[in-house]
Amino acid sequence: TYVMVTEPLGARMGEVLRTPAAVYDTRFAFDYYRPLPDTRLLWGGRISVLDRSPQEVEAALVDDLLRVFPQLHGVGIDYAWSGLMSYAPHEMPHVLEAEPGLWVAQAFGGHGVAPTTAAGELLASAIVEGDRRWTLLSRYGLQPAFKPFGFLAAQASYWWAQSKDAAKDRLERVFR
Repeated sequence: TYVMVTEPLGARMGEVLRTPAAVYDTRFAFDYYRPLPDTRLLWGGRISVLDRSPQEVEAALVDDLLRVFPQLHGVGIDYAWSGLMSYAPHEMPHVLEAEPGLWVAQAFGGHGVAPTTAAGELLASAIVEGDRRWTLLSRYGLQPAFKPFGFLAAQASYWWAQSKDAAKDRLERVFR
């Protein structure tokens, strides 16, 4: 997934976003954003199997940002980066103790805030208190990715979701 952070917006933040909460839209291939304490806007979205440079990430995301917030045309982007996002076909997090003292939590499927927090709490409880509740997720193991075909299938699946989102957007504009 790709993420970028704008320059500080100062008072302009109030013109752009009136909530301190994180926001994401209802599309499958969704954008997500939130205001930061220093009045920067963190913006993320897209999925790709390619690792892109910060300049490429910025170029890809600025158009998405401006579709939602056209009033930010010309705003500076201070940081941009890409990162790996793991998805599991069963859409459940993968949590395990790989070896004594080495814990793994992954595959949060693009909706990472809630499941990542829950997994972090489970792991903390397992480490500190010996809590075994994390084993309830053990039936959701990992499956082979079938590289490189799995990567191609993941990218094609994302492009398919983007096309469905675009078709839905066109229909909604017609019926407004």
